[in-house]
Amino acid sequence: MSDFSLLGQLDQASGSEAGQVFRSFIREHVRDLICQVMAQEVSLLCGPKHQPTGGDNFRSGSSTGRIQIDGKREELIRPRLRQRTSGSEHRMAAAKK
Repeated sequence: MSDFSLLGQLDQASGSEAGQVFRSFIREHVRDLICQVMAQEVSLLCGPKHQPTGGDNFRSGSSTGRIQIDGKREELIRPRLRQRTSGSEHRMAAAKK
């Protein structure tokens, strides 16, 4: 939803509906922001997508995850990372460094 779309919907909504429209807009943007932050962190740890740096960390697909925004659970796809340590691989959370 763009800013113009939000303004149009808020203009047409009653007082109680305006709060719901705005909360929906915020939830969507917070979810997108979290996904962008995770993607940036993976790029910092592993290098650009399809151009591995050859370091200790590497991408390992993705899996579903859940976050809670405004008291509601939101599903999202989160990246999975692995870490090489002396010939073996260990899973690591995207937030670990």
